[in-house]
Amino acid sequence: MSVRRWPDGLPPPLGPGYRLGLADAARRTEMEVAVRARRITTSRRDRPVLSARLTDAEFEALRAWWGDEAVSLAGASDSLEHWAFTGATRAALAVPGPDAVACDALAETAGTGEHRAEVTLDAAGWVEGDACTAVLSLLGLTRSGARVAIRGRDGVLRGATLDLATGELSAVDAGVTARSRPHRGWQRLQLTAPAGEGGETPRLRVGALDAGAADYAGSDGAAALAFGQVNLRRGASGVFVPCDATGAALGAAGGSAWFFCEIGTGGGLVRRELLPLAALRASPRPGLNWEFEIETEARDA
Repeated sequence: MSVRRWPDGLPPPLGPGYRLGLADAARRTEMEVAVRARRITTSRRDRPVLSARLTDAEFEALRAWWGDEAVSLAGASDSLEHWAFTGATRAALAVPGPDAVACDALAETAGTGEHRAEVTLDAAGWVEGDACTAVLSLLGLTRSGARVAIRGRDGVLRGATLDLATGELSAVDAGVTARSRPHRGWQRLQLTAPAGEGGETPRLRVGALDAGAADYAGSDGAAALAFGQVNLRRGASGVFVPCDATGAALGAAGGSAWFFCEIGTGGGLVRRELLPLAALRASPRPGLNWEFEIETEARDA
């Protein structure tokens, strides 16, 4: 399901510049003696001003999110619709993903062999020396391990093994950098590998493991791994941005779209739909950092 939301790969927009303007629920008329005020609504339409300080890479991702620009070579961030499967099929996950939206899972067939999903990337535009970075959140269901690898243009698979219970990484291939962290009950993995050179089409491959082995008899129809928050791009940037089936960011559509975001309203954080009221503004700070500001209106805040 496509939902526009603040990218949780970016800092929460509740930095020192965050402000909350309470909605004016009255209509005021200037009279000769005094101002006449009439309450016209009981709903809240507060006006949060989002703000945070970002690194240069984070600000690049924010600009792509703001304008619904292309951010991922792997298509939709929460769907396996365009992936190919070996010893497995695509299944709908019964529980929401880390972004509270529906995700897909890899369901094993009963055969003996590998049980994996793979997405093929656009072959155009790669040059010698390019790196490829995958960012994805994984949840172990009937399996507690996964092998994640990028197949470069030279046809070589380079990847790492992720323990889905502990987040520990092992069997990291030469030239690969990988790190993982817990993320809302899932494991979020960032893996960068050389794209290599040659005539092959780059791919991302994710396989389920059983007791550390990639080749085993599967459980027919049982979901082994759940996938969410998948991005794949050239370079070493690992900032996750939610995207649609074309790989374009599901963002603010240049300031014309409502999106979900956690805001402070007094009494803690609440998740609300926000609409930008003006263009995004940003100021450079020392060390290639940026500080941005977005004036918004909250719906049902």
